[in-house]
Amino acid sequence: MLKEYAQYWWLILLRGIFTILFGIVILTWPGLTITTLIIFFGVYAIVSGVFLAITGLLGVKKYNDWWVTLLHGALSFVIGMIVLKWPGVTIHTFLIIAAIWAIVSGISEVIIAIAIRKEVKNEWLMALSGVLSFVLGMLLLAKPAAGIYVITILFGIYAILFGTIAIAGSIALKGNKDK
Repeated sequence: MLKEYAQYWWLILLRGIFTILFGIVILTWPGLTITTLIIFFGVYAIVSGVFLAITGLLGVKKYNDWWVTLLHGALSFVIGMIVLKWPGVTIHTFLIIAAIWAIVSGISEVIIAIAIRKEVKNEWLMALSGVLSFVLGMLLLAKPAAGIYVITILFGIYAILFGTIAIAGSIALKGNKDK
């Protein structure tokens, strides 16, 4: 399973790079209006969902847990489409949608890390990115009335951390593609 999954290391790398760029944009302009943040999030969720869905579909006949990645990608894509269709949603609704997305993303990342733990070194990086996603989602659910500035900074830091971990994980997978 690892060899097949590792063939698509570059999709994880691209997702990591895109996530870091997303984080940098957020931290560079923290005063963006909520509508702009919502649009950025919607585009990010769609692009991330496409990368994940492609990874899942490419693995249909190659690894048993392909459906987790496909489901994660489909959910990210659908949430991104919903957010872009109604960018004027209230901050509270946006934060709940983003929180649910982060929690589901985190759970799926941990499931995948557990599935590949015997076949890859440093699988904890993927599990850590899942835990970060889950914690962000729980924080957003716990404090939805927190200031948008704080949420923006949190999102930016999260995106850079997650993207860095995703890149490190993709490099680890690349090293395992020929094993």
